[in-house]
This record gives sequence, C-alpha cells and structure tokens, in this order.
Amino acid sequence: MKDDQEDAFEKVLSTQLSRNIDFVRFAETKNAALLTFSSAWIIGSINLLTGQATLPAGYAVAFCVALPLFAAAGLVCILSFVPQILDRFHQQDDDDKSLLYWGHVAEIPVGRYHARVTERYKPQENHSVTERYLDDLCVQISVNARIAMRKFTMFNIAAGFVFAAVLVLSLPPIWWGIRHLLR
Repeated sequence: MKDDQEDAFEKVLSTQLSRNIDFVRFAETKNAALLTFSSAWIIGSINLLTGQATLPAGYAVAFCVALPLFAAAGLVCILSFVPQILDRFHQQDDDDKSLLYWGHVAEIPVGRYHARVTERYKPQENHSVTERYLDDLCVQISVNARIAMRKFTMFNIAAGFVFAAVLVLSLPPIWWGIRHLLR
C-alpha cells in the first residue's frame, strides 16, 4: 500500500472504532436511564404497598405483580454494566497482546510501555502505519461492536420487563372502564 492509502485506511478504522465506542456509551446511557426508571417504580411500589392508604380496587395485586417485573428490569440493567473484557472475545499470545486495549496495557511495566509501543506501532520508512496497528484496531472495532450489541440486547430485555410492568399497572383502570361501560 502507498503511504496515503495506509493513512486513509487507518482513518477509516479509527473513525469506525470511535463510532463503536459511542454506541457503547449510548447503550450504557439507555441502560442507566432504564435502571433509574425501574428503581423509582420499585421504591414507589413498595411505598404504596406498605403505606397506610387503601389502594383502589385491583392496584394492590397489580403492584405486587409489577414489582418483580421492575426488579427484573433493574437487574438486567445492572448486569449490562458488568465489564466485558477483550479476553472474553479474542485470545492472543503474550507477545501479541494489543497495546490499544487497556487491560493489556496495564500488564506492561511502565518503563517498558514506550519501547513496546515503538516496537509494535512505529511505521517503517515510506509507511504511515504498521500492519500490527491496523490489526489491533480491527480487533478493537470488533470487540466494541460486540459489547455494544450485548448492551443494546440487555436494554431490550429490560425494556420488555418494564413494558410488562406498566401493562399490568394499566389493567385496573382498563378493567374499571370496561365494567363501567357494561353497566
């Protein structure tokens, strides 16, 4: 490859990695918002169920059914924050560890890091990048895409639990309305 082709290819890969990291952040933000929503409903449900006031017809049962659904949604959201590390997706030899992955960088003694980065990523004359750098970028793109997909999938599962809980809480007024119309 020519120098400008290598440079353009590296920019494409770097941009793709940046997009994937943004998707991971977006998925985490969605899960955090859903966790907050579920937590608020859990606290509210417990307060209503243990309070002194009598709940309207059907709501005591509805809250008892919705409460575990909100709890399940919250637990799924919490699980989405458990870190997924590179080693789960991609195994490499000790000499071939990615210097773009924080977990591998942390294993290298501070005094050796500069030499390892220079040895691995410093391009030869008439080149703008090394093949190993491009390979490591590709691994990071792939792994971050899988992490984002996992987080979005967990969000969808948690959102299903929340939807079910809200549906259950909407049943008492629907039942009341149907009974009122049929009188």
